[in-house]
Amino acid sequence: MDPNAFSSVSAEIYYPEGKMWEMPEIPENMDDFHLTWISFSGRYTVKYKSSEEEPEVLCKKIFGGEEEIIEDLKVQKPYYDFLGWSRSETATAAQYHAGDRITVSEDIVLYAVWKKIDLPPEVTNLKAEPAGKGRVTITWTASSGAEGYIIYAQKNNVYAFVGMTFTGTKYTDINALFDDYNYYWVFPYVKDDMGNKIIRDTDTYVYAKGILPAVNGLKASSTASGVKLTWNAVTGADGYLVYGIVDGKPYGYVGMTTKGTTFTDKTASKIQYNYYWVFPYFKDSNGKMIVGQTGKYTYGRALP
Repeated sequence: MDPNAFSSVSAEIYYPEGKMWEMPEIPENMDDFHLTWISFSGRYTVKYKSSEEEPEVLCKKIFGGEEEIIEDLKVQKPYYDFLGWSRSETATAAQYHAGDRITVSEDIVLYAVWKKIDLPPEVTNLKAEPAGKGRVTITWTASSGAEGYIIYAQKNNVYAFVGMTFTGTKYTDINALFDDYNYYWVFPYVKDDMGNKIIRDTDTYVYAKGILPAVNGLKASSTASGVKLTWNAVTGADGYLVYGIVDGKPYGYVGMTTKGTTFTDKTASKIQYNYYWVFPYFKDSNGKMIVGQTGKYTYGRALP
């Protein structure tokens, strides 16, 4: 035989992972060296498949009789939690988890087992209330199972993220418009096993302006000089406007004050009741008066 007959031949050697393998000694006299081999058929395929639509995420060759350690693969499927792996593509419970071992004696396909995530219901009793200069407070009733809430708003025809909370059912937007309405949506969410937020959509919205809230504690008392009104101060108010139905005349402007939380209507009727509403206000950077909300009215008569 020509001594160079196999000079360009290379051999691929397979041996089990984790097993010690030593290179055989090659004699100095190659005339006495004979290479023999036997066919090898004990090498199997292990495939991991995440879903019907996706190709396998991993394909490995394993020696028969060897153990496959289940891979810790970060597979994801929208709106589902990953439970583990199974040899059945219709399984609802996992046979194997990361770190488990399988003795390989045939080709194996492992299918991901998924559990559909239950979305929380939409929030109820959603409300938006003025909470001060450029502030609106949004409140709602908790959504069962929700892990948090994401708030979006539309301002000046621009829809965008406003904020989020996972500690309660209340959020105050401190950048609200005070000269136009702000529109708010609240989306409850849960997290999947990878920490991604899965959000419940909603069409329900509320709106409010970032103006001063109504005064409270409004009272009327009769005096010889007219009807005296008193109320509790509103944080951020530059003054208060008084409107009413006085001496049977149509509803209209009665007066204002910038010096406290009292006002006396000296035009009040002594015979019939007079009705009053008080509005807090502040002024913007251009000096424009931004009028707040008003609460329940009060009424009284001047002393005879």
